[in-house]
Order: sequence, then structure tokens, then C-alpha cells
Amino acid sequence: MGKVIPLYSKHLEQVSFYKTTNGFIATTPNKKVNKWAGEQYDAIRAHRKEFGKAAQVAADIRVAFADIMAHIPSPSMYRRLSSRLLQVLKSDITNIRGERTVEEGDVLMMKGFEFNQSTAFNRACRARYDVMIDRVSGEGKVTIPAFKPTQKLHAPKSATHCKLVATLHAINFDSNDVDSIPLSTDALPLNKHQFEDITFNFNFTPNDPRHLFVSVGIVFIEMINNREYKIMAGKFNAMAVVAVFPKPVATAIVTTIAKEKPQITKHPIAQPAQRKIRTPRMIKRARYLQQAYHPLE
Repeated sequence: MGKVIPLYSKHLEQVSFYKTTNGFIATTPNKKVNKWAGEQYDAIRAHRKEFGKAAQVAADIRVAFADIMAHIPSPSMYRRLSSRLLQVLKSDITNIRGERTVEEGDVLMMKGFEFNQSTAFNRACRARYDVMIDRVSGEGKVTIPAFKPTQKLHAPKSATHCKLVATLHAINFDSNDVDSIPLSTDALPLNKHQFEDITFNFNFTPNDPRHLFVSVGIVFIEMINNREYKIMAGKFNAMAVVAVFPKPVATAIVTTIAKEKPQITKHPIAQPAQRKIRTPRMIKRARYLQQAYHPLE
């Protein structure tokens, strides 16, 4: 139960009420005018700019998730997507504060994002899956080994069939260049003893320089007279980002040229004269050799 706050009748004309998915919000007018151009508000201006940038990116890439939203209508998806993209933007270590972008952030933080807030994919479908992406050849694959639906699926009571879906997204957040490849299985009866191996094959542009995201989900339906009907407007459907492949980073090849150390030739005059030290023994031996090879006549 929410906290009860007393409101006095003389103050009600100064309170505005807003209805949200999380309840009602009551606000009062703020007549204080702040001069945000001051130097002390640099952090606030930078935060506002980055928040608006993340919200705009979320609004732009909603087009890529149009096929998903048709099966999983979640009113809070845009708000949660904006919040997650803002976290990715803040992880950018290349640009300065206020100029950071989602494109240069850590997009691996998008892994695990749930499109349906009320139903998590790992709870609705506990089947194992494997994701493989070959960026060079432009081929991707999602493999789901055979499993028993009675053991791995958490289906609603009125559901008779289900569909497993997978989508590959190629996104450039700066230029809003988005491509999506949605794939889906046929309607699979839930009363079947075991589902066979399921494989989704994606073909995209080889050496695609954009970020790649793979989403896997499940859609529950009710089949009546060979017609498909949604169950509670898709409330029990689930989908999540299960794999993220960041764009390849261009590495600069640094070539180091080893320079030879120049040899300094000293002038003979600059070299100090070395004085030979002769011991008495050396003098005696020199006299002996002189008499042996040059005897006196």
C-alpha cells in the first residue's frame, strides 16, 4: 500500500496531478528561475544534453524493434530502453562529458535487456540456445536443441501453441542506420511430446561495421479453427537480447624505425697522450735483448 500524505484544502489549487504506470505524481509549481548559463551548472547542462541524446537514440531505434513490439507490447519499453542506453552512453571513455555517445559506449551492457517487463524470457522459456556470428562471411545462427515443452516452457493456461522467434539487429547509433532480420518458427503445439532441433539462419552484409544484437523470444497463442489468437494482448510473451557483438575496432599499426647511434670520431689531438710506465725489471730485460741482438763491435 502506498504512503498516505495529507493534503490541505488551501494548497490543492497549487498542486498538479499526473497519472503514470507507477501511480499518480503530485507536483507544485516552481517559480524559481535558474540561470543555467553559469559556469557552476556545467555538469547539469552536460547531463541534460546526454539524457536528451539517449532518449533520442531510443526513439530512433524503436523502428528496429517494430516486429518485436507487435508481439510484445510493453508500455514501459521506451522508458527502460532510454535508461539502458543512457548507461551505455556514460560508459564512453573516448569523448568528454557532454559529448559522449552511445555508439562509443560499452554496448555489451545491452545484453539481457528484456522487452517485456512483466515476463522475463528465461522464466517463460528455459530451453538452452547457442548463438554464433561470423562477421567476415556475413552469416549468423541461433540453435535451440530438442527439448520437452512440458519441462522447459512456462505457458499460460489458455495457450495451445507457441512460436519461437529470433531477430538480428545491425545498428549504428550515430547515423541511425538500422537493419533487422526477424525469423520465426511455425506454430508448435504445446501438447507435443518433444520439440525437434530449431535453427535460425541469418544472412547479413559481410564485414558489417555496425554493432550486432541477437534477440530470442517466445510467443504464446491460442489456435481455434486454424486461426491464431493472442493471449491477453501478448502479456505472457517474452523476448530478450541474448548476445551482443560490438563493432570491430580499427587498430592503428605503429611502425618503429630504429635509428643507428651516430659514431663520434674524436680528433687525435683531442686524445690525451698516454704515458708508458716502465718498471726496473722491464728496463733490465730491454737492455739484455739489445745486447743479444746488437752486440757491440
